[in-house]
Order: sequence, then structure tokens, then C-alpha cells
Amino acid sequence: MTSSNSLIDSLFQRSLEDLIKGLRLQLLRESPFISKSLEEIRREIKMTDPSTKSVALQKLSYLAALHGVDMTWAAFHAVEFVS
Repeated sequence: MTSSNSLIDSLFQRSLEDLIKGLRLQLLRESPFISKSLEEIRREIKMTDPSTKSVALQKLSYLAALHGVDMTWAAFHAVEFVS
């Protein structure tokens, strides 16, 4: 059951571009949108598919650079992906 859920999640993963567009639309409700996005990223970054993990790291890096989101919790996943 979890393999089908992860397959569906990876098929419908939001891209970095989707995240940026969503943030631009959320002028007054940016904080809840970022929180929801971080929940998705935490789930995606633990997957075994390299492309899913790559997009999750891109989104997390964007949020860290422009919105000051702490990404220290993802340090292992980033090193794991690079190696």
C-alpha cells in the first residue's frame, strides 16, 4: 500500500515553479502556505526516488534562501542525495 502511495505522491509532486507561483498568490496567508509546503517537502525528501528527492531539495533551498526557513533537519538527506 505504501509503494502505491509513494508512486502517486511522486506523480503529483509540485515543482519548484509551482511552489513559487503558489507563494506569489498567497500574499496575506504566506505563513500557512509555507508550513504546508514544508510538510510536503519533509515527506518527499524521505522518498527513495532521486528525482522526487531532488525537487524537494530545490524547494527547500528556495524557502531557506528567500524566506529564512531552517533546513538543518535536511542536512543528512542533502548529503545522501549528493553522494
